Parts: sequence; structure tokens; C-alpha cells
Amino acid sequence: MANVMDTLRARGFIKQTVFEDELYEKLGKESVSFYIGFDPTADSLHVGHFMQLIAMHHMQQAGHRPIVLVGGGTGMIGDPSGRTDMRSMMTRDTVKHNVECFKKQMSRFIDFEGENAAIVVDNADWLLNLNYVDFLREIGAHFSVNKMLTAECFKQRLERGLSFLEFNYMLMQAYDFLVLYRKYGCALELGGDDQWSNILAGANLIRIKEQKPAYAMTFTLLTTSDGKKMGKTAKGAVWLDENKQNRDEYARLQIFYAENKGSLTDNINVQRAWEDNYARRKAGKMIRLRRKIVRWGYAAVVTLVIGVGVLLLTEKDDEQAVKVEFVESQIVPGSPKAVLTLASGEELDLQEEGQFVSKDSSRIRNVGNVLEYEAGVKKHGEKKLEYNTLTIPRGGEYQLKLEDGTNVWLNAETELRFPVAFGDSERRIFLKGEAYFDVAKEAERPFVVCVTGVDVTALGTEFNIAAVQGGDEVLTTLVNGSVRVVNEEGADCILTPAEQAVCKKGVVGIEVQKVNTNLYTSWKDGYYAFDKQPLGEIMRTLERWYDIHVVFADSVAGKLRFSGRLKRYEDIDNLLTMIKLTNDVDFEIAERVIIVRTNKNRK
Repeated sequence: MANVMDTLRARGFIKQTVFEDELYEKLGKESVSFYIGFDPTADSLHVGHFMQLIAMHHMQQAGHRPIVLVGGGTGMIGDPSGRTDMRSMMTRDTVKHNVECFKKQMSRFIDFEGENAAIVVDNADWLLNLNYVDFLREIGAHFSVNKMLTAECFKQRLERGLSFLEFNYMLMQAYDFLVLYRKYGCALELGGDDQWSNILAGANLIRIKEQKPAYAMTFTLLTTSDGKKMGKTAKGAVWLDENKQNRDEYARLQIFYAENKGSLTDNINVQRAWEDNYARRKAGKMIRLRRKIVRWGYAAVVTLVIGVGVLLLTEKDDEQAVKVEFVESQIVPGSPKAVLTLASGEELDLQEEGQFVSKDSSRIRNVGNVLEYEAGVKKHGEKKLEYNTLTIPRGGEYQLKLEDGTNVWLNAETELRFPVAFGDSERRIFLKGEAYFDVAKEAERPFVVCVTGVDVTALGTEFNIAAVQGGDEVLTTLVNGSVRVVNEEGADCILTPAEQAVCKKGVVGIEVQKVNTNLYTSWKDGYYAFDKQPLGEIMRTLERWYDIHVVFADSVAGKLRFSGRLKRYEDIDNLLTMIKLTNDVDFEIAERVIIVRTNKNRK
């Protein structure tokens, strides 16, 4: 079956995942039961829920079974995520009424009959009859209060006051996931990005209690002009109930869904979408979602975002036309290329496949752009180790398999020094640039990556390290397992999956933050992902891969923010053209130099 993650990525839905490769494989091989929770704190769903419902539709069309969890139990507490105040308490009768309204609305978006029929369950069935002491003993024992207080859903509430009632919400949502896993085999929870901490807690709970894999995936939130989540509490909330104030918007959503239900999983022509968007902008008809929603149109959501809002396109108007000047150049993407310098001084240009035996009897196999290295004469125990050096130039990439089985993906403009043979006590290597590591587990010999004064220690895990030349920080992004990061000042931290350590030169401490790991590791999988990233940073990334030099004619251009997804092996023209179509910046290309300047005529 077609993999639904490709569809969701193409449409810009996915924000964060854990065990992404494992989940991708699972969704491509079998039907997966998944769920999204909806707290019935109003008698109508809203436009923020609309995105979740469309995602459920895509999942169902790809052969997966939706479970709609209505929070008849959790809704009586209220989720503190994204809120600055406590929710109003609701009676059981109010909650029951809202649940019934939800069921009716959802039937317009997902199928409750036939193959992979969706089911609706209410967590009131198990939460309202819980023995609190038993719950704390079975579930609460697996939660660290210190760890919970670092979650984004609690942070913003601590100063204003967080009730103990709300503090229990994470435990209850995690318990929901566990119950659904036990009753229905549900191994995947989806939700908005503000739910990341809660969803991750549930996946971890299943792995602890059941010793089975469970997965989490969040979607990008729709926000207002001031950055707040579009929901029931935001001014100008857009309801999906025809009996509410925005009757016209509801009707348009119905028409859009009816006309596009059969083609919602079709591929989006991003190029055409941006050409249409450009035409609307020139005509003064473009609509920014963060200001208001007026029409749902041709492509629904575009994966390339400008500034601080998702762009929606209006209905196609064939009478309007605009001539688009496309950027043309001879700048092509990078390719596998590397030079291996052995400890003996021998230098191998890895352009040709084959096998080679060095003077020290090391065996080197270069096949399919993967360098497999096997040490010859073992030198374990020697005080002084000898090192080989693998150098990746600008416009290059390569993969290395070390003698212990560790796989390393090396990005452009990167250098890796590794011993001819690892020592008995540790496996220590030295990095300049950027690399992704899938470390072979050896408890007796920790794997240590040394990069510009920072040591990253792991046993068996996957992580990305970026120390771009000319930068003043080292970013360590953990995908699986755990790593210890120690900076040159002696500060240290332990990372868990989906966390990133930021070590800045001259700064004593280490900043640890939750991240979408895909934004930092996607280069390994053949594409670049950006999320509201300054154009200056985007172009610096592309400089190394396309082996170009970028000059900003003014400082404003470099600060403009874009989001999107770029195939790594496409000509740079495609990306530049899409950015150009926003009418915010323009590009001038001279040989391998790209000059970026703000479009003075932009509106």
C-alpha cells in the first residue's frame, strides 16, 4: 500500500515524530490502528480540528483504522497545553451533550462503516471509575515530576499557577493510549504539536508497561496573527457547526470537502500552487490564515510557508494570468564524493567502486557510495592510536561503516578522523562539520564523538551532530536511545529522544530543547525540511550542498522566514523559483554566486 507519511509530509502536516523510520516502515507494510483525542469542551469542533480530521481521512484512505477518542473523562479536567488560565469546570450532562455533537460532525469527514471503519470511544468509560490509589501505583510510578515540569504544556502555566487537577492531565492522556493499545491494538497517537509532551508520555508508557513499540506523530498548528493556537478560546474562532456564528464558513467547508473528498490524497502540484498564489497576490486577493479564513480553495495547504502563517489559496480564476520569470542556472546538487587519507599517508579518491587492502592490512570496500572499513592488524591497548581521515568536500556526501558496525552519514564540507583500530576502553572519533550516527551497541566500549570542544557519548543510539564551519554552536539532536553531552566548560546533560543540546562557544551551560528531529536529520534521507527558518540560514545550508556562494544585498532578505520541504537532489532552480514567487525576494546568479535582495516592489 502507498505510505501515508509521504502524503502527510507533502501537504505540510507532520511536525514531530519518534522512531520515524520504524513508523514509516510499519505504515507501509500493514494496517495500523491510530487515534486522535478530542476534548468536548464546546458543542462544536473548530477549524483547528478540521486539520486533524483531514489527516484522519488520509490515514483511513491509506488502509489504517481511525479511533476517535472523545474525552468525556479528561474533558472534565481540561488540558493546560497552550493555555494561560484554567478551564471552566463542566458537568457530566454538558460533556455528554458535547460528545454527541462531535460524533455527528465527524461523520462528515471520516467513514464509520465499511473497511477500516472508524470507531468512537469515550475515555469516561474507564477514567470516571478509576481507583485513584491504584492509578497512582500503576501509572503514576512511571512519571517523573521533574521531567513533567520541563514539558511545554506546563511551562507557561507555572508563573500564573497550575492546579493539581490539571497536573494530572498528562497521566490520564498517557493512560488513554495504554488502554486503547490493550483493547484495540492502537500503536499510534496523532495530534496537534501542542500535545507533543502528552502524546510522547503515552508512547513511553506503553513501551514500559507492555514492552511493545508505540509511536507518536504531531501536526503543525493553525495559529492566529499573534501566534496563538486557533481554537475555541481564540477571538474569531471558526466553528464547524452550522448552527454557530460562522454559518458561511461552515457551508464553504462542506462544499470544499464534498468536491474534493475523492481526491484528497492526490499529489499536490506545488509549482502550480505557487504560481496561482503569486497571481492572487498580484490581484490583491491572497488570504493569510492568521488574519482570517474566507475561502478554502485549490490546494488547501501549501507546504512552503512565508513569514509567520500558512498560506491558503483562493479558488482558481482562469481569467487572471501572470508571467513568471523562472530562475535558470547551471547549479546542480551535490553528489557522493569523498577522499580517504589513511594513517600511512595513502590517499584514496572514492570515485570508483572496489576493494583495497592498505599497508597496515586494513580492508576497505567501496560499493554503492558506502565505504566499509575493517581494521587489519588490531592495535587494541596501544597508548597512541593512528588515525584515518575521511574528507567530504563542498557539494559532496558519503556513508561510512566503521569496523564496529557503526554507520555514519557525512554531510557536505565535513571531516571525520577515526582510528585504524578502536582501543579496548572506548571508541573515540573526531568530527568537523555534520554527520548522522547509528551507533553499534557495545556496553564495554562507549562511542565518543569529539567536535570543537564538545564530547557526545553513546552506547547504542541514533543522533545527528552539526558543527558548521564558521558557526559558534554545536547542535546534538537525538533520534533514538540516549546520549551524554559534555561541553568544554565541563557542563553536561543527558538527552532523551526528540531533544537537542545546544552548546555555544563561550557559554558555560548547555541549552536543551524539544525539537522536531526531522528538521535536523532529513538531509540524510534525501531532502531538506525548514520550519519558519530565516532565509540566511537556509541559504548557508544550500551553500555547502550546491557548492555555491550566497551574498545578501541587504540584511532584511536574510531575516525573512520560510517553511517547506526541498528535495536534496533537485536543481536549485526549483527552490529559488518558489521563493521568488512569494514576491518578497529576488535572485541574481553569476556563475556560482547567488545574490539575494529584497524585492522593493513587494506589497
